[in-house]
Amino acid sequence: MSDLERILEIKDGLHFCHLLAEKPEAVSQNQFLEKFLNSCYNATAGCNCKRRNNLKKLESDFTELYSASSEEEKKIISELFGDIYTNVYLILSNDEKIQLK
Repeated sequence: MSDLERILEIKDGLHFCHLLAEKPEAVSQNQFLEKFLNSCYNATAGCNCKRRNNLKKLESDFTELYSASSEEEKKIISELFGDIYTNVYLILSNDEKIQLK
């Protein structure tokens, strides 16, 4: 069987928050991931997040945190998705893609 390229596209920052929340063990072992969860909470508390333009604060915070992350931290984020996917992208509301893996 040949190696297939498997791509995951996370459609917005809110979905990344959901995926991260499903990995409590990784969050407890990597304190910097708590910053991402805190950002998720702060941006979505009281938010009508079904409207895409209400996700801009969350996306802005995520972009800032991800840019400030070390290569080791980015590797840990990449590992959250396991070996199933060869590439993982977060798609922001402005259609910008951030490669997470």
